[in-house]
Amino acid sequence: MPGKQRTQDQWRQLITEFRASGQSVTAFCSEKHLSKSSFYLWRRRTGDLTTSSFVAARVKPSVDASTVTINVADVSVRCTATVSAAWLAELVRQLRV
Repeated sequence: MPGKQRTQDQWRQLITEFRASGQSVTAFCSEKHLSKSSFYLWRRRTGDLTTSSFVAARVKPSVDASTVTINVADVSVRCTATVSAAWLAELVRQLRV
């Protein structure tokens, strides 16, 4: 069964609701009965560039300075301090989707 056809204004409203929701794309799309591919397509089409590859970080003193703990939403990842910054950036990006 084909999905509901929405206007550009309706997609803009949905994207605005998504930004205000604090939800992941997966949770928001599931709740609104949207396909993630359509959501991403319309987010690009409407010029929604509010997402950033930067994540707020808070440094906490660590007993073991050779490890790093990263918290994104409800997920914590602990790794060695020598891990690649590019790898960490990609991991955080994937956790935010």
